[in-house]
Amino acid sequence: MLFSVLDIRERLIAGFAILAGRRPGEIFALRCGHVVDGYADIRQRLYRGEIDTPKTFHSQRWAAFGDGLSLTLRRWLDVLPSDTPEAWLFRRSES
Repeated sequence: MLFSVLDIRERLIAGFAILAGRRPGEIFALRCGHVVDGYADIRQRLYRGEIDTPKTFHSQRWAAFGDGLSLTLRRWLDVLPSDTPEAWLFRRSES
């Protein structure tokens, strides 16, 4: 029910957190080039407002997510104004 009431951006963020078990710092540090074919390349994180590398070597990894999340991700990438590999996957929303 949660996913049915969220807009696509928030649905994808919630999916990464709830379904794929990603940490908030990993989610918000993703760039478009870090997600491919059902996987996210976790190589950086957002920590206290700064982008840095994860604490340990083992924290840098390929993290898988399911088909439903992959579909939502593809839809999100289709509506992003820029799909360059270096573009942030989740820009700060303007209120």
